[in-house]
Amino acid sequence: MASAPRVTSGDRSMRDASDARPAVLPTIVGLSVALGGPFLVQFVLAPLMLQSPAGSSSAVLLSQGMLWLLTGTVIIVTRWWERRPWSWIGVRRISWRAALLAAVLGVALGIAVPILTVATSRLLPLSKGATVDSVAASGPAWLVLAVVLTASVTEEILFRAYPIERLTRLTGARWPGALLSLAAFVAFHLQGWHLGHVLGVVLPLGAVMTGLYLWQRNVAFVIITHFLLDLPIVLAALGVLPRM
Repeated sequence: MASAPRVTSGDRSMRDASDARPAVLPTIVGLSVALGGPFLVQFVLAPLMLQSPAGSSSAVLLSQGMLWLLTGTVIIVTRWWERRPWSWIGVRRISWRAALLAAVLGVALGIAVPILTVATSRLLPLSKGATVDSVAASGPAWLVLAVVLTASVTEEILFRAYPIERLTRLTGARWPGALLSLAAFVAFHLQGWHLGHVLGVVLPLGAVMTGLYLWQRNVAFVIITHFLLDLPIVLAALGVLPRM
């Protein structure tokens, strides 16, 4: 008769940490940073930085650095304050097959963006103001790449993985985190973008990305998808594709 596998104290403590309910104070701090911090950068600090004499490129880089700082803060709260495993931020191993699937989905969604844009423009005119994103999109290729990399990683952790994982463990259901995640993601893209673009492009793509995360529960999966979704912007900056 085969003996039962031995469970070490380290395995037990990791399992207990993964199954435990979140503490209230770290949850409030973490969600405030993840969902509130980016709006502080976008609505308060970014306009001031765009007007700074240091130049638009410096303003864009500074705003992107602040998003990385917010992401690092969420990681510190989870890993070192609460001592929770990486899975509480959606960080899990990803197989090469899953990575390939994420890449295929990212390319498909990237192709869908101009289709959605054209379809939406027939109903509502699309326009955008002077935001960090719009300045970066018209900037040099290295700056566009920095913005795309930042968005792919920080938005998927702050707006997707962290709130969904946190509220799922807090409430025992996935839908509160999924709805709050999607609402925050869409609201984050409201500044400077026409409502038609937000409703016709950002909302459906955000819903798809939220669904992909709920399906895989792996932040690496959605980071890959997000990066390849936005890759045409980098190719346009390189001159490979026409700028939108």
